[in-house]
Amino acid sequence: DYDPLVYVREGSKTYQKVRAQVESPIGQGDLRLRIDGPEMQFEETSPGILMGDKRYSYSWSVPFGSENVGNHSVSLYLIHPDLKSGGYAFPEGEMGVILVPPGDTEETQLEEPQLVELNYGPLVLVEDDQISQQAIQAKVYSPMGQGALQLNLSGPDKLVVEESQGEDLGEGFHQYQWSIPFDRSNAGKIYKISLTYHLGRERYSFEDRLMTVALKDGQIPDIWEPSMILEYDRTLNVPQGGQTDQTIRATVNYSLGMGQLNLNISGPGMQFVDSKAGRLQNGQRYLYDWSIPFTSSHVGNSYSIAYCVDIETDLQEADIQLAISMPNSQTFTPGNIVHYNGSNNTLCWPEITIDTNQGGNASYKFMSHANNSMAYIGPTIEPINVSGSVEPYLGVVQGSQIDDDFYSFTYTARITNISENQMPWIELMVRPPNSSWRTVGEKRQYDPVEGDVSWTMKPFENESYFGDAEFKFKIDGLETQTFRGPEIVAIYDGVSWIKSGTSIYSYRAWFNSTENLTIDLLYSEDAQRWSPANMPQYYKANSGRTIKTWPNQKAHKYFEFDININRDGEAK
Repeated sequence: DYDPLVYVREGSKTYQKVRAQVESPIGQGDLRLRIDGPEMQFEETSPGILMGDKRYSYSWSVPFGSENVGNHSVSLYLIHPDLKSGGYAFPEGEMGVILVPPGDTEETQLEEPQLVELNYGPLVLVEDDQISQQAIQAKVYSPMGQGALQLNLSGPDKLVVEESQGEDLGEGFHQYQWSIPFDRSNAGKIYKISLTYHLGRERYSFEDRLMTVALKDGQIPDIWEPSMILEYDRTLNVPQGGQTDQTIRATVNYSLGMGQLNLNISGPGMQFVDSKAGRLQNGQRYLYDWSIPFTSSHVGNSYSIAYCVDIETDLQEADIQLAISMPNSQTFTPGNIVHYNGSNNTLCWPEITIDTNQGGNASYKFMSHANNSMAYIGPTIEPINVSGSVEPYLGVVQGSQIDDDFYSFTYTARITNISENQMPWIELMVRPPNSSWRTVGEKRQYDPVEGDVSWTMKPFENESYFGDAEFKFKIDGLETQTFRGPEIVAIYDGVSWIKSGTSIYSYRAWFNSTENLTIDLLYSEDAQRWSPANMPQYYKANSGRTIKTWPNQKAHKYFEFDININRDGEAK
């Protein structure tokens, strides 16, 4: 659990809090966090804290500054002697660091105090007639000065409100600590830890945490604190005059049952607030999802450009600043400064991002304390429009892949507003329901003369979840918006046959679906021409994994199943 985007400003730090919960039947191991990116190579191992029922919690706090702007990879590696090769690597994630310009509304928020560390025992063990102390220690980064931190610990039989003035650690860091007693009368109860920072007349509330108390020789309670995996597209591409839906998925793990989850999205022209109940996925995991429409009024398209200038001056050194004007604008916005040292006659500003929803000519110029250059035209911004489709939309998945043409999906990419001399390379990425993104199929080159690019394949191997899958394209390394589909409504596996008499066979498979199905056996001698057994069987929606058998059949060289989805009809 971490923020996919971290905002920083010049001369200050923003702390990325990374939390992980691991379910390990082989016992507690060390978890190593690694973050790699611009001027960042962070690696730290945490021993973890027991959460109950073979679950362990790990947390880190990682500082980021303006030197770390860009994309970063986030990886976790569990170290345990009972694992093969001594460890296990979890799927890699990514995050971005964004520099907030001076005067931006985000900059004020970055001045606010940040809770850098919160150390406490989520599980306090008590013995008969003994008092156990819960030691709580908090570290706050407050560049605006030192304030008081108020602790509010509340539960069914306990309320503690204590304020600490803290200790100044220097460089904007302050440390606060408390010690709270617990005894056997508190066993089996859950308590909430809330922290509020008082700085002058302002109040800043930090994230609530939970703890529980258990008897030392008694049963250790199950996980009590909700954990969440949040998935959404960091960059959403919207066609001019059109609309794109942002899909947000949150998977919550909580042993005490399903609750309401609140979503709040705010930004230019957007204020979305919603609350909903989740859907049980498995065990104690609940899925919440939203689809929020964005239009061109919300857009800030990103274009990455490199600028260079040749320097001719008698000065020994100088600071040169790049300024950019967007298409259809006369205003130049100052940007990054590059230092001229007297010898580097060509200065460059690589990877400059132009954020605009306008096509046309941008402009740029160079400025120093002595004078400014003339304005130059360029680049010409020609946003391309990308659309995607998948057929069929209602999908059947073979639980184990079968080498035939049945139940494949055809994905198609269409690009408009592209010149004939542009021939980008395109990759297909898919995300099965309740899973992560993966690249599938081969990379293909888009030819504007030929038009659409398509992939026909079976990308969902060994999937067991129903619901909406998603796909998107990576064009010359840049990801497009996300498209929805297919909707997985049926899964079949365990395909087999048994001999039930002289030259008599039974063919069978296991079926599971959220829809009503009509299923018939198909057979062939050449895997090209197929014939039905004309023995249709019916599956009623949400009946669970059910076996269907076609008895008294002749021997067939090839066999498959014809599955018809009856979304608007009833199973017979």
